[in-house]
Amino acid sequence: ETAFILKISSTSFDELEEFRLRILKHLKAKLSFQQVRVLRDDVSTFIANQLYPKINKLENSLRRYLSKFFLQRVGIDWWEVSANIKMLDKVKMRKKDRKDEFTNYIETDIEYADFDDLGTLIYKQSTGFNQPEKALEQVLNIDTLEKLNIFKDELQGNYVKYFKENFRDKNFEKLWIELFKIRNKVAHQGTFYKDELIRGEQLYEELIELIKNAEEKIDEL
Repeated sequence: ETAFILKISSTSFDELEEFRLRILKHLKAKLSFQQVRVLRDDVSTFIANQLYPKINKLENSLRRYLSKFFLQRVGIDWWEVSANIKMLDKVKMRKKDRKDEFTNYIETDIEYADFDDLGTLIYKQSTGFNQPEKALEQVLNIDTLEKLNIFKDELQGNYVKYFKENFRDKNFEKLWIELFKIRNKVAHQGTFYKDELIRGEQLYEELIELIKNAEEKIDEL
């Protein structure tokens, strides 16, 4: 058996990004190498380093918005009545594992929530009905048509109940899920392509503007 280590470099990002796939196809399809491994991929590292600060800023912007919105709209127990059981358990476990001096003074619930959990709070959850027994409890107390209509309104998801104008009407769920897939590649050192860098930056610009505009309207509530 024979092994070779190839080092390919270029002063042009675009040329190197495109050449990576060509050389791999050549080694595998034309030269029939049994195994091809990438030991260092500076192109993917460069793209990940470009995207990570923006994704981090976006994630924290949504955390800030959700904290401000729900505190004013729902109250100080908003996390307990909005997050689903899986999110609640995950955050409790992380609080135990990641204790530091800050946790003695601040609430760290949403800080420990994942990227996809933040989106879920907007387009999937229904605050006040995050656990089935809570909905059942309210159903058992309905004894008038008026209470039934109130219950139906409250049962709607947050996407309709709170975030229709500023998020649902602006296609937030689709944009957030698309960026979530790119964000996972950043977190797990996946192979990146130039078109993902371009699309990731586009998604960041759209979403950060959306959140910024929504945050400016909080005080109108």
